[in-house]
Amino acid sequence: MHRRSGRRDVSPVRNRESRRYGPHKISYRILTELKYWRKYYLYNDQFDICDIPTYKPYKKFLDDESLWGEVNTDDEDNADEEEIKNEIHVTEINLNIVQNASNHHTSDYKCLKERTVDGKKEYATLVVRRGQLFSIDMTFNREYDAKKHDLKLQFKSGLDPSPLRGTEITIMVDENLNKFDNSGKWQARVANKMPNTKLEIEVLPPVKCVIGEWDLHVYTISKDKRGTSKQLHRKHDEDIIILFNPWCKEDEVYFPVDPDYEIDVDPREEYVLNPVGSVYRTGQRGLAWRFGQFDDDIVQICLMLVRRYFRGIVNQKMGDAGQVARAISSMVNSNNIDGVLVGKWGAPYDDGVKPWNWTGSTKILKQYHKEERPVKFGQCWVFSGVTVTVCRALGIPCRSVTNYNSAHDTDRTNEIEYLIASDGEKSALRGDSVW
Repeated sequence: MHRRSGRRDVSPVRNRESRRYGPHKISYRILTELKYWRKYYLYNDQFDICDIPTYKPYKKFLDDESLWGEVNTDDEDNADEEEIKNEIHVTEINLNIVQNASNHHTSDYKCLKERTVDGKKEYATLVVRRGQLFSIDMTFNREYDAKKHDLKLQFKSGLDPSPLRGTEITIMVDENLNKFDNSGKWQARVANKMPNTKLEIEVLPPVKCVIGEWDLHVYTISKDKRGTSKQLHRKHDEDIIILFNPWCKEDEVYFPVDPDYEIDVDPREEYVLNPVGSVYRTGQRGLAWRFGQFDDDIVQICLMLVRRYFRGIVNQKMGDAGQVARAISSMVNSNNIDGVLVGKWGAPYDDGVKPWNWTGSTKILKQYHKEERPVKFGQCWVFSGVTVTVCRALGIPCRSVTNYNSAHDTDRTNEIEYLIASDGEKSALRGDSVW
């Protein structure tokens, strides 16, 4: 989908908090994020960059690309080679994608592998589920010794990460091989013996963790005899995607095997992992439907939909399955915030695709993402198929269910009320209907 990375050099963390960027001097990191923001959110007038106070001074950059040539690309004070050589620092980060994906039931996501999409090279992205640990291998330029060194991890999500919104997480890595507790907080520990030039770090995102794309920052801290310390920073090139976890008992989307079910099949194989199925129309046989939740870019597009619903601000609501489900329901149709599909129940369909010609969700979602406007046209089963795709891609168990008699109660009386005239003609009150 995108790469928000600038230069990935090892840099000392000093004086960065005192730096100020004026309206004509903006960091490379902020610039790339603003481009990302404009591409995915600003095509609808309901969303304005000024909705996020942090970015008000930079709105003019979005409106006038000619100013982009004045950008200062020196995002951080770079360490000189001698300083880097003398201090411990990370030389390589391995996200153990194959192993972690197998443990987290995410092996089918296409983004786990390097690939070419629309002629562009896309790098491998780790996809894991919250409430379950994953491992990261880190290689250092010298032996890591717990007596002399400390390790700090920072995870950030969204354009304006904040500890208050649960989108900027800083954790010190436990070096004592302790077990994870049930505190409900982010935790990290060293899983192998030290001193060592290579450490296996285990990370546990909590079950209430915000879902989405996370940046990984690693800080290595050196301590000397005088008690002073110096830290070097490295940012990993690619995102880590964290999803809901229906295999975790503590996660609110947990979906266990029914002990009374006669067939010994894990229902999550269907409700989460099955990329194909059937949808039904009144009086018609089942229509084969390809949900394609693991296809290229689909999980990123689904996350983008949820972010759009929350006005682009990633916060704790994106860790609440109920809130995310409401977001999905809203964003699949175009009635709210220019969502994915335009509904139409009668001809002509000349300016779009007839609803019965769709055979899957991925083409619809990719067209919506590419053209940045609602896709024409859909009817009930099409909305259903796309909803299933988005839910399964994000880890929410879901299936398409057909209802052949639907009641619409417009006045919230929980009844469908009719008025019968003296001649026997029946009409619904206040727009109530059954179809």
